[in-house]
Amino acid sequence: MKMLFVVVLPVIAMSLVGCRTSTSEEDEPPVAAVSSVTPVASGTVSVDPGAGMATVVVPANTQYTIEWRVSAGLSQRITVASNIAGVLEKQDAEPQANALLWRHPHSTGAVREMLTVLLEHKDALGNWDPSTIRTRALPTRHKVRFVIDSQDDQNDPKPVWNNSQLVFGW
Repeated sequence: MKMLFVVVLPVIAMSLVGCRTSTSEEDEPPVAAVSSVTPVASGTVSVDPGAGMATVVVPANTQYTIEWRVSAGLSQRITVASNIAGVLEKQDAEPQANALLWRHPHSTGAVREMLTVLLEHKDALGNWDPSTIRTRALPTRHKVRFVIDSQDDQNDPKPVWNNSQLVFGW
């Protein structure tokens, strides 16, 4: 009887608490509305909105991920360069709808790294132009998680901020 009680008690406890299927936060699209966020640490990211450029400071000895999502009618291009390691990512993509293109892990060495991010789009004439960008924090179980959103049409009265999204997390 004691053995049955020991085996059944954890099962009953899980039933009362509820059994939640764990879904990785990285699989959730960043375009969803954000209700609660962990603020991005001061000095972690700064943006130059009109130039399509951002600077990201990643602490020393940190494993981090960069993922790229696209939902745009125009071709998109990103370049991520490190002050230590050089160009980490240089990718372009044709127009796509709500696509996770890739997620790549990176890591810093014994010193912090400064990443320079450039988001661009191809205009109707085939020229690469800087996208307008902004940054926002995302819900996280990690120390830091944020997205750099871009929009292509700077004159759009209703800006669409998910044309190209670069998500950082560590």
